[in-house]
Amino acid sequence: MLMVFVLVLTDVFSLAASGLIASLLNWSIQGVQQVTSYIAVIPFISLFILAFAALGLYSGVSPSPPDELRKSTFACILISLCI
Repeated sequence: MLMVFVLVLTDVFSLAASGLIASLLNWSIQGVQQVTSYIAVIPFISLFILAFAALGLYSGVSPSPPDELRKSTFACILISLCI
């Protein structure tokens, strides 16, 4: 159970960090936009977590590296297409 919690927490942190980096780069190029428009993106992190969980990436047994890469890529593409 602790391993699943750490995996989810790590994914939340990495998704939030990548969003923050993308926002900072956008702000450095175009200037600061309304922060409220970026706050609306925060719930999408939960969609990624739900997709990863639905594909079994948070199971107690870790999948092989090719399977993990395949499933995580599929989840990211699926969520990106839905957005």
